[in-house]
Amino acid sequence: MTEYRVYGPPGTGKTTWIARKAAEYAGMFGSDQVSICSMTRSAVREVAGRDLPIPDDNISTLHARCRRALMAGKPAESMVRDFARDHPSYATSECLPAGLMRSIGNNVSDDSTSDEVLLSGGGVTLYEHAQILRQQMIPRDRWSPRVVAWFDVWSSWCASHGAMDFTGWLEACRGTNVLPPQQVVFVDEAQDHTPLQLAVLRSWPAQHLIMVGDDDQNLYEWSGAVPAAFLSPALPAEQERVLAESHRVPRAVHALATRWISGVQERREKSYAPKAGAEGKVIRSDFALYDADAGQVPDLIGEPGRTSMILASCSYMLNGVISALKREGIPFWNPYRRLDAHWNPLDRTLHIARGLVVGDRGWTGEEVSRWASILAEKKAFERGGKRRLIQACEEAGGRPLPLTALSESLNGEAYDLVSNQDVAILDSMRMTGATGDWPYTLRVIRSHGAGVRPSVIVGTIHSVKGGEADDVVVFPDLSPAGYAEYMSRSERDRILRLYYVAMTRTRDRLVLCEQSSPRAVSWG
Repeated sequence: MTEYRVYGPPGTGKTTWIARKAAEYAGMFGSDQVSICSMTRSAVREVAGRDLPIPDDNISTLHARCRRALMAGKPAESMVRDFARDHPSYATSECLPAGLMRSIGNNVSDDSTSDEVLLSGGGVTLYEHAQILRQQMIPRDRWSPRVVAWFDVWSSWCASHGAMDFTGWLEACRGTNVLPPQQVVFVDEAQDHTPLQLAVLRSWPAQHLIMVGDDDQNLYEWSGAVPAAFLSPALPAEQERVLAESHRVPRAVHALATRWISGVQERREKSYAPKAGAEGKVIRSDFALYDADAGQVPDLIGEPGRTSMILASCSYMLNGVISALKREGIPFWNPYRRLDAHWNPLDRTLHIARGLVVGDRGWTGEEVSRWASILAEKKAFERGGKRRLIQACEEAGGRPLPLTALSESLNGEAYDLVSNQDVAILDSMRMTGATGDWPYTLRVIRSHGAGVRPSVIVGTIHSVKGGEADDVVVFPDLSPAGYAEYMSRSERDRILRLYYVAMTRTRDRLVLCEQSSPRAVSWG
């Protein structure tokens, strides 16, 4: 195997480069002889969406490719309810992360991903600790006794049920030639892969292994990634390449970000040019997190027609910002974390409201079903009217619904509101307990219309990696754990890389906010 390393600084088009080269190699070696592995399912979807001449099975995460090669069944993590039944003392919040605890049926709050939990000072469960140690290939004799004790129970239970966990798939594939022979294997976001994942990739029976990534953008240390592992072993100069021009980062931001990332102790120096013809701006603002409660958040947002991104190191820091956006009726979302309802409060409610506000045409049965199903029967309907209307909606489906179905089912007040497509009905006649932030949704609709698409993105820096916006607003505040890392010479690099990623999300304007506590990075 010959290994190549392609460095892709921010905005230099790593995915585009992979797609172009993969298509070339598919023409040379055959489409079934080229594979692309990416770090996450969302990254896989992005690559797969490029309409490449490669079988879908050859574009996947490494975990998925190993599972398929092993013909393994469902992961042990999906059977955690059975594990909890067999070993209740090892199925606690100290042992298992919130996601697995919810699978058991325990109501555990989990509004942060593991990386944000670490930055905010949260603990690491025994399950997570064991996974990190395995991903970093740390010998068992260096594990703590508590982790060893828990893992012995977990691994024995997995073996007795003929199951492997996610990390087990990788361990079973490492050095076994189970993965299919390939001419070329591309690895997207290679810097975020753990030592175990990299070892599996380097043991793949492939002629050419092309690692594409950027050590300066490694944000997955929380899962066991080690930035230095991507940089090793040293390769001859002819087997390395730097994508040399950003198509996103403007000159002013590029200059700041380059100075910032130079503070990282262990990195590969790489030179790349800013976006041609883009000057950009770096603005120092006296806005701080506590100003969110004073209603000043709208001042952060760019002009109409521009996208804005508001970022912090930990999700809890954004609560005041989110409250202010809701209070002002400003639509926001996080398209990179759509399952997080806290950051995407309009996802369900706006979809329902759009079924009511359809303009000059009539409604389809599906549209009426959306909003009618959340109305309170006693407030909006004649006796038995809700049942009749929902049945008529099911029969009409995507076809127009006769107006008589509405007039014969709704009471007079409700029918008048519906006829005028007045969203007030979703407030005054909504069922108690209908999920969603309806007061906020109605403020958004009245200010921007039901067809609005949010132009403001709110999230942690981790959550928007790979994203971009015209204007990026960054808060410097750190949790106690994050600040301890920032002040530690040996751990500071992680925080510097985090904020480098934040700075380089912008296409034009970068706003650096004031700190709201002594625990914050210094913009210099």
